[in-house]
Amino acid sequence: ISTRYNDSNQPLPSGTNCKFVIPGRAHLRYLITVLEAHVADDATYLEVTDGNRTLLHDVNLHFSRRMAISSGGSISVNFWMGWNRRPGSGGGGYRIRMERFRSHHCPPNWTKAAWSAEQKFCISPSSADFLGLVANATAVADYVTAQDICNRMRANLLMPPKSQLKSRLGDLQKLLNYKDLVWIGLMSNSSAAPGKNLYWLDNSQEQPQQDPDFLTCRSGYTWSAGSACQSGELFGLLRPTPSAYLLLDRPNEQHYFACSAPIGGTDDFYPVWHEQSLFKVQ
Repeated sequence: ISTRYNDSNQPLPSGTNCKFVIPGRAHLRYLITVLEAHVADDATYLEVTDGNRTLLHDVNLHFSRRMAISSGGSISVNFWMGWNRRPGSGGGGYRIRMERFRSHHCPPNWTKAAWSAEQKFCISPSSADFLGLVANATAVADYVTAQDICNRMRANLLMPPKSQLKSRLGDLQKLLNYKDLVWIGLMSNSSAAPGKNLYWLDNSQEQPQQDPDFLTCRSGYTWSAGSACQSGELFGLLRPTPSAYLLLDRPNEQHYFACSAPIGGTDDFYPVWHEQSLFKVQ
């Protein structure tokens, strides 16, 4: 879908109002990506809805607001060009790609992982490899923003099966071959003893991890040597090595990230327990 005037650089008339409707099907989903957003000098507005749920709105050049996955309802794409467009500011508008896939499949470019007959997941590539974004879209985010982007795609930050964490993460790294550190949905509630109290975003507890060769702090401290993590280093990163190490870092640091969801997506979006008593920074 393109809201550019005849798909060219000619200026759009002020007050242009467009609406596109894609009928929904219960067994279909759409991966929606805003490929171009020429809004820097134009009073333009975009809203993409799926039934009563707003997927994207007022999209700017930052990639965190440019991707979403529908849930099966009819999709409406509403575009409006304001009256105060600057003369000679170009065509304005957006170009949007919509990739259709069936609800029992994973989204395009995601990987299906089956731990058992009952445990089947879709796992995204690293955000470094999200396709279709403009060249100046840097696909890194802080922890909270990364979780919000995953939610837009009906997923959460990557959460592998809870048992045998070390071997599961090793299996994931072999399957996905991540090249960079990626945020995942694991957290600690104590920078003084980070391996003792590990939790996932769904608030389930992980088994204690005491091997400093597997889980350590981003700053380089290890509790086995008698040093605690630095304050705030509580949020999990998967380190892309053959043995899949884990690091803990501050939530405001910018990193790539990965998402996961049951096949068909999820509507259970877990909050980041950032300000709650469970995760008071020590």
